[in-house]
Amino acid sequence: MIRVTLICPEPRLADARQLLMALGSGPDDANALQLSGWRNQHTGVNMAVASTEMHEDWLAKLSAPILRPAWDLGGSVDISAANRAQMIVHLWQNESDLSMSNHEAIHVAYGIDPLGALKLANIKQVSEGF
Repeated sequence: MIRVTLICPEPRLADARQLLMALGSGPDDANALQLSGWRNQHTGVNMAVASTEMHEDWLAKLSAPILRPAWDLGGSVDISAANRAQMIVHLWQNESDLSMSNHEAIHVAYGIDPLGALKLANIKQVSEGF
């Protein structure tokens, strides 16, 4: 298992949730990312943040072509939205990988302390819930 911290700008949240469902085990995976008072201090954009343990193969899935998951018999995952999200994912494992110059990206930090990753990304909690 590997610690993964997801940092997603609010305008990209719907697509990011579709990506999480496509890579996950069910529709509840979309709820991993929530707006909870985090903000990008450079842009003022609200950010959805989540940190969780994932199987190491999740990172490989993140880079592979997105396919409809076997559990999605009803077609609830929007594969087009998941692909849009995948195209703007920025993976980073240490400080030198961090480039928040693309404030529209969905950032996935792994192997880094979650609060340290948020600090490096200049993401700060501004309230407990808008």
